[in-house]
Amino acid sequence: MIPPMADQPLALLLPPGVYPARVVGVSERVSKAGNLMLVVTAKVAGPSLAVKVSDHFVFVPSGVHQRVEFAEAMGIRVPTQDGEIPIIKTGDCLGTVCRVEVGHQATVNPKTGAPYLEIMRWLPPLSVEHQNRNTEGNIPDEVPN
Repeated sequence: MIPPMADQPLALLLPPGVYPARVVGVSERVSKAGNLMLVVTAKVAGPSLAVKVSDHFVFVPSGVHQRVEFAEAMGIRVPTQDGEIPIIKTGDCLGTVCRVEVGHQATVNPKTGAPYLEIMRWLPPLSVEHQNRNTEGNIPDEVPN
C-alpha cells in the first residue's frame, strides 16, 4: 500500500531534476568557522506538490563560483572582471523566480530512510516573462507562491 502524500518522504515526491522555484526566505548568518553566509530557502514546484528546500553560500574565496551562479539566477549583474565577488543583498533575492536543479543527498533521514533534498544548481528562469515580475506580483501558475 502506498502511504498518502503527506506521509511520504519529500525526496520520494520530488525526483531529481530541474524545477521552477521562488525564493521565499533569505537570511544572513555566521558559519561555525566564523564566516558570513547567506541561507536561502526556495519553494520548488514539483510535479505533484511544492516543497521548500534550503541552500547556503559561505562568503569565502572558494565559494565564489556558487555565489556567481546564484547571483545570475537572481538576475543580479555579476562583475565581469576575474576575481570580483558579486554583491548579493537579501532584498534583491526575496520573491525572485528562477529554476533550481534538485538532487538527493547521500545522507538519509533516519526516520524515513529517504535521502534529503539538495539544491545542486541555481539557474535563471526560462523566459524574460518570468524575470519581469510586475508590481502586483503576478507570476505564472507553475511557480509556487
